Amino acid sequence: MEYESQRNVKNYIGNKKLLYFIYKNILKNKLHNSIIIHGSEGIGKSTLVYYLSKLIFSNYNDKKLDNIDFIDNHHSNLIENLSHPNFFVLKPSYDIKKKSYKSLISIEQVRELNKTLNLTNTNNLPNIVLIDSGNLLNNNSSNALLKLIEEPKNNTYFFIISDHLNLLLPTIRSRCIKLRVDNLTIEEFKNIIEINDYEFDENENEYLYYFFNGSPGVCIHYLNNNFKDIE
Repeated sequence: MEYESQRNVKNYIGNKKLLYFIYKNILKNKLHNSIIIHGSEGIGKSTLVYYLSKLIFSNYNDKKLDNIDFIDNHHSNLIENLSHPNFFVLKPSYDIKKKSYKSLISIEQVRELNKTLNLTNTNNLPNIVLIDSGNLLNNNSSNALLKLIEEPKNNTYFFIISDHLNLLLPTIRSRCIKLRVDNLTIEEFKNIIEINDYEFDENENEYLYYFFNGSPGVCIHYLNNNFKDIE
């Protein structure tokens, strides 16, 4: 499920220690090239990678290790428009005829990604690949991705998003470091809901928090799709 605010994130809420750990180690060139970001659905795993990428591209050449505040510049704008030359998103493609997203990531998409990564990089920035979500890879596309991460291109990082680690190919799991995104507090949940232009009183916020198991992404999705009728 894709959430509307992921790409446009201006302030990453929650899991700041994890964000800083990844950011610092990429700037120092000390991070493993393949990372599984896992945790409950809708708590900001993909959002973390979008925000992280904006920080890295904005600060990479200056090595500003202490700066994890959002910078509104051309890097951020290109990421939000999915047109940054160093940022790639692998997710199910859109079927124009059916007017819906396909259910799985195909092997053709992974092969196309490989061709793109083989092109000469004209800047000094790393490549960041977001696989959203790794649970949507079939056997063929999983094996094709495995070959990519086993033979990584220079200064390329793969971030594989997963709601369920056991659904990923065991060989992929064994070749990646695994970083868990913790569930959010009620206050963090409330702040994310408010950023997305929804405002509730304290009792309503608590009700939504427990109803959606602390997942602001799932909550916002249903609020945008007539939650009261669905409820």
